[in-house]
Amino acid sequence: MTLILEMPRELENDLLAQWQAVGLISDVRYDLASEPMRLPHGLQSRLHDLLDRQDAGAKLTAEERLEAENLVELSDFLSLLQLRALSTSHPN
Repeated sequence: MTLILEMPRELENDLLAQWQAVGLISDVRYDLASEPMRLPHGLQSRLHDLLDRQDAGAKLTAEERLEAENLVELSDFLSLLQLRALSTSHPN
């Protein structure tokens, strides 16, 4: 799994605009520092379902494993965005 550590500001702005277009956020001026960004409820439920099944010993299909990996990566990405916003809004 690839972990994104830094992102150009232009890419971040493009992603926020795309998320607004598909309804993940309501405004491109979304304040990441004050409101946590999380996976939408349906995606969070799906990820928990896949991980719970795997923890219970069920073998996930290749597609399900890829889906779970991508959802974890998206969740990590949202966390990194928020950490970046927090670090820029609260300079040392």
